[in-house]
Amino acid sequence: ALETALQHAARFATETELPGLAERVQAMYPGRPEAQLALFKPLDQGLRQRGAALPPALRDWGVELTGQLLATETVSGWTSRPPPESPMADPWDFQERTRSDGRKFRALSSFPHGERLQGTLKSPEFVPGPEFSFWLCGHDGYPDKRPGGRNIVRLRDAQTQAVLFEAAPPRNDQAQRIVWNTGSLGGRRVFFEATDADAGDAYAWLAFGDLSGGIELPAASPRGRTDRLITAADLAGRLGLTPDDPKLTPLIGLLRDPTTDLALRAAALRVMVPAFKAEADFLADSQIPVQWRQRAAQGFTTGEREAPTTVSHGVVAGST
Repeated sequence: ALETALQHAARFATETELPGLAERVQAMYPGRPEAQLALFKPLDQGLRQRGAALPPALRDWGVELTGQLLATETVSGWTSRPPPESPMADPWDFQERTRSDGRKFRALSSFPHGERLQGTLKSPEFVPGPEFSFWLCGHDGYPDKRPGGRNIVRLRDAQTQAVLFEAAPPRNDQAQRIVWNTGSLGGRRVFFEATDADAGDAYAWLAFGDLSGGIELPAASPRGRTDRLITAADLAGRLGLTPDDPKLTPLIGLLRDPTTDLALRAAALRVMVPAFKAEADFLADSQIPVQWRQRAAQGFTTGEREAPTTVSHGVVAGST
C-alpha cells in the first residue's frame, strides 16, 4: 500500500529526498486535504520511528493541512445537535443501505457508531418542488413493542418551525419510499429534520437518503466533520502551533459551544489551553458519565474554576 511505502521512505530516505515526496503527494490530491492527510500521517510516523523531527517542508505542509481542515468547518448547511439533556458523540454518518426495490443507496444513518447515540439532524432551508420524496429505513423500538415515537423525520416551516409533514421509520432494515405532496406549500421555505431520540441498544436507529425535490445529502457526514476537526486539532498540537495562530480560530467556537462533541472539545482544549491537558483527558474519557464531563467542559471554558493560564483569544478566563 502507498501508506506503507511512504512510512518506509520516511524512515530510510535522506532528508533532502523528503520534500520531493511531499510535493508529489500534494500534486496527486490538489485541494483534497483529507486525502493528503492520509498520506502525511505515514510520513510523520516514519520520521518519529527514526527519531527525526519534521523537515521544514513537511512541517509547512502539515500547517497548511491544519488550516485547510479547520477552514472547511461546515457541512453544506446541514447541522447536527445532540439531545440537550445528554450531549454525546454525533451519531450521523454515511452507510450503504438497501431499498425495498433491491437497489443500494447512500444513506445518512444513526446506526454506524452505536444505536445508543442520539441526535437531531437539520437540513439547510429550501423551497420544495411539487413533490418531496426520500427513502427511509430504521426502527422505533423493539418490534414486539408499540412504537416509541422517539425516532422520526419531519418537514418544518423555516419561519414558524411548524411541522408540515412527518414520517416514522418503517421498522424495517429495508428502506421504504416516502412521498410528500409539497405543491400546496406555495413556495414556503422549509427544512428537513431527522431525529433519533431512542437510547436503546437495539432497534433504535433510522437512516434516510436519495432525497428528491429540493435538497441533497451533504458531501461530508456530520460525524465525518467531527472526526476531521479532531484530527486537525491533534495535528496542530503535533506541529506545535500556538493558540494565537489565526488558523486555530475555529477551535475557539467549538470549545465554547456546549453542543460540540466532547472528544472534539477535548482536542481543542489541548491545543488552545496546553496547561489543561489533564482536564482535556477528563473530557475525552468515555468511562466518565457524560453529564460530569459536560459540566466540567463548561467550567473550563467559562472561567468557573481556577485557570492556570489566560489565552489571548479569551478561550478560558483568568483565575476567579
